[in-house]
Amino acid sequence: MAIFYRMKLNTRLFLAAATACVLVSCGGSSSSSSQAPDYEMNYTVSEVTFDMVKVPSGYFTMGLSQDNRQKVSGSTIHPVALDGFVITATPVSQALWTAVMGSNPSSVQNPSLPVDMVSWGEVHKFISKLNKATGKTFSLPTEAQWEYAAGLQGKDFVSVAEWMEDTFSELPDSFVVNPATPKPADHKVVRTVKDRLEIDSHTKKAGVGFRLVQPTGEALSESLLKVLDGASFDRETVDASDGGSETFTVGDVSFKMVKVRGGEFTMGYSDKDYSFGRFAIPENEKNFHQVTLSDYAIGETEVTVGLWNAVMGYVPYLNDINEPLKPVGNISWFDCQKFILKLNALTGRTFRLPTEAEWTFAASNGWNPQKNAWTSENSEYEIHDVCTIGKNAWGLCDMAGNVVEWTNDWLSEFSDTTISNFAGGQMPNGLNEIVVKGGCFRNSAASINLKSQGDVYAVTPSMRFAYVGFRLVRGEILQPGFAPIQGASEDFHVSVLATSSRMKSILGTYRVKLAFRDDETKRIGWIDFFSASPQVVELTESDGYHPAISPDGKRVAYCTRPEGVSGNSELHVRSLQAGVLDDAVLDVESAAIPRWRVVGADTEIVYVTSAANNADEAAWKTESTWSVPFAGGKFGTPRKLFDGTYNGGVSSDGRLAVSGARLFRANVDGEQRL
Repeated sequence: MAIFYRMKLNTRLFLAAATACVLVSCGGSSSSSSQAPDYEMNYTVSEVTFDMVKVPSGYFTMGLSQDNRQKVSGSTIHPVALDGFVITATPVSQALWTAVMGSNPSSVQNPSLPVDMVSWGEVHKFISKLNKATGKTFSLPTEAQWEYAAGLQGKDFVSVAEWMEDTFSELPDSFVVNPATPKPADHKVVRTVKDRLEIDSHTKKAGVGFRLVQPTGEALSESLLKVLDGASFDRETVDASDGGSETFTVGDVSFKMVKVRGGEFTMGYSDKDYSFGRFAIPENEKNFHQVTLSDYAIGETEVTVGLWNAVMGYVPYLNDINEPLKPVGNISWFDCQKFILKLNALTGRTFRLPTEAEWTFAASNGWNPQKNAWTSENSEYEIHDVCTIGKNAWGLCDMAGNVVEWTNDWLSEFSDTTISNFAGGQMPNGLNEIVVKGGCFRNSAASINLKSQGDVYAVTPSMRFAYVGFRLVRGEILQPGFAPIQGASEDFHVSVLATSSRMKSILGTYRVKLAFRDDETKRIGWIDFFSASPQVVELTESDGYHPAISPDGKRVAYCTRPEGVSGNSELHVRSLQAGVLDDAVLDVESAAIPRWRVVGADTEIVYVTSAANNADEAAWKTESTWSVPFAGGKFGTPRKLFDGTYNGGVSSDGRLAVSGARLFRANVDGEQRL
């Protein structure tokens, strides 16, 4: 979906906006079908039984191995949110295949082993017959469903490689909700826990099987999606001038929030920190900057097992309901967000996770891991009840040690500037890392560092470890400030007046990117509205016209001639990813006014050979309209579509092409019209 505007901000802009849909190929849905879910946990077909495992709605980082230590081969790392579903506990067995299809094609005959030597097309025939036999609706899992379930079940996903519903295509590198499968094509995705493979749908291979899924109807709520897709900071104000505290009660569990008076402090490492030489300082933490904060209230303790149970009605795995005063652990960042939404509904207040700046400021007043912390020296490698080893000067417990604590912030590089109400990175880095703070009972006191932002390995929102918990914060973040995006230009004098919420109300998604040319600076700029505080980013060395954002929101195409001006033009495609300076230039004599389109499973750019106006019909017909595939950062082979320059765009089926400068010309089903 592309939308073209002409707007006037602080300077004259020609804007081209494209929504980078939160759904792959703009398919899928953020909620389940209106039909009631129709699934069971156990099935029997001709005396062959198979079990389903329930997978709750959730949020995970796709493209990373289960331990977050390496990338899945052939994949792209990006966050994904999914509605709930059930999936077969094991791959479909030879016995079940035989019961449904009447024969067994497997390479090694054993009814209890997974069926193999079946093509993607044959799997669909099996599913059709199974649906008819059971009166239910089964399907192959999407790759996202399979990888999410594999991350939860682990060892049950290693016996065979497995067919996915998905057509093989390049994955997005941005947040996706319920990714739909790309349009049909012969090449399909086959997955193992380590590899993403491309296999022809007609292929039959030993060791390639499949499993089945059904939707459960458990949908991600709009309020939760709002947190995940453009985190809102619309919170109630806290006045900490009295320096007091507030106590809240859920069921029979009470918890205290300590008021913290806002102020100014330094985050990151300064020059004096380098002289100690006791530890290596990560690159992203080396710069230091001043931060100013508004008043807020922070939990006296980490959220306890007892409070979690009172709010959620259950205790997470590896926690003990008989130890209600221990900090809850083994919960992901996503789990924390679900807890907070439910807590807010129960209390009528607006709690949230702390920003790294709020956490650090609160912890810094009386920071003393040697005295006020459960560490490897005194914990006996066990989590302890909260508030059993002293408090800091604010009256806060366990800011160091006991359990590592989640914050709300994306991990980002610090910059040497002053930022008000610093709220981390404006967008995820390549691994979608979240900042965690405070160290835990397994760390030595000397290694627990107030300024450290991470753990031993990459920390992503879907991770769960027994030693990672969280505490609550309450308070409005007035005009949150973010780490500057690499490439943002100080002389790009554009004020962003539209908000993410406004874009969502118009376009139905927070995933909106806007590209434009600034006629004063003669550069291409773009804005990502996936932020509570959108910033303008300059595309360096980009003296171009007619910017158009790709359907997946990852790249921008532009040309070097404006509409109405004759002469040769270059067509460039550039990445919008921070720090990536690639520049693909189409190797033709002249290409102007690019427009993206999706044809089948292919992404193409339609362009014209001249940007000149169409008033002179004879001259106009000497030029032409072309299309060129673009994939993997490279152009394919151009093909001619029409005589004449239809720079207004061409429909995906090719039946309609238009040109509107200066006359309105159209090609309808091969017939030229004026």
